[in-house]
Amino acid sequence: MSGIRLRSAKPADLPELERVITSAYAAERARLSGIPDVTDGLDAHIRDDIVHIADRAGRILGVIVLIRKDAALLVANLAVAAEAQGAGIGGRLMQMAQQAAGEMGYDRLTLRTHRGMTATIDFYAARGWIETGRAGDTITMRKQL
Repeated sequence: MSGIRLRSAKPADLPELERVITSAYAAERARLSGIPDVTDGLDAHIRDDIVHIADRAGRILGVIVLIRKDAALLVANLAVAAEAQGAGIGGRLMQMAQQAAGEMGYDRLTLRTHRGMTATIDFYAARGWIETGRAGDTITMRKQL
């Protein structure tokens, strides 16, 4: 994870962010149905929400999208490029999200994921997230801060 830098996303990052997200979800989209196009609306998220990226030497390797809600900060997307998975980038982005939530006065984070994305669910569970509901293919989770 050496040389990884976290920073806010800029509109000029959009094409590279779309590449990272597409890469991150490619295997799951190939094997599961019901996973939406998670790049849709990314430009609006950069403009209106909190989008942080992890890069190394100017190459974007990961992204987290956070949306302010009344009761909790929503992790709308966490994606690490396929070639960078397993290097701790996702964990580092999640730590940043927890810090940002606390600084904004939130006492918890929430998210939704696909029930078939077991590695993703395990990633969150290992970091203290708990499942709070299921509806169809969607699992909701919460992390108390």
